[in-house]
Amino acid sequence: MIGLAIALVVALLVKWLLRVRKQRRIAAQAADGRVEISCVMRRENGGWKAGRLVRDGGGLSWRPALRGAAVSLPDDLRVETSRRVSAREAMSVNPRAEILECGSAQGKLQLGVLPEDHRRVADLLGKQDAPASPPGGHSQPC
Repeated sequence: MIGLAIALVVALLVKWLLRVRKQRRIAAQAADGRVEISCVMRRENGGWKAGRLVRDGGGLSWRPALRGAAVSLPDDLRVETSRRVSAREAMSVNPRAEILECGSAQGKLQLGVLPEDHRRVADLLGKQDAPASPPGGHSQPC
């Protein structure tokens, strides 16, 4: 019983430390004028790839987590709808994530972001966010 209590305290401490670390990283990036947000991206007819959405002096880009070149994203990229992860997508994307369906003159893509990053991504793309659709509901415009 005491071992379980100690494990719970350690888990809560680790969670708190990770949250503080993330807040410090966000504050440091804001001071530099650089924004990085972890997410997954899927282009039309493609699979999900983990990476970071990055806005710096060079514009908006997406950088893959493991390997590959950065992908420059169009300036007119906007969030069109927001929805929850489907059961099929939950195999590749965190089930807690929200899918932001984005469009531009160059085509469409989807970004999977965690709920705590949804507002930051929507602001980064220049669009006010809307809550994700209710469970089993339809997507809503942002």
